Amino acid sequence: MNSQGEVAVAVPIARDGGHNDAFVFPPDAVAAAEKAIVASGLRRCGTYHSHPRSAPVPSEADRLVIRSDELMLIVGASGGCGAIRLWRLSRCRRFMNEVEWKQV
Repeated sequence: MNSQGEVAVAVPIARDGGHNDAFVFPPDAVAAAEKAIVASGLRRCGTYHSHPRSAPVPSEADRLVIRSDELMLIVGASGGCGAIRLWRLSRCRRFMNEVEWKQV
């Protein structure tokens, strides 16, 4: 995220091949991505991933891994077409609240 509050760069992280049912971020890949973000003068604002067989709604696993100060963008299947939704963890960490956003 840049100083104007815009997401400036999306840094892809390769999937951990050992998990077939869930996307797992390999710790060394996350560390490398975070280092690159800091080196570029930006800050991490969240994560993104897909739900290729379901709607872009956070799963229980998503809720457990999201950082409390970050956003989670999910691309998912919705009636045969891709849909994109943005989420933030509630203060009590029990619920995910949808966040309005716009693509520019």
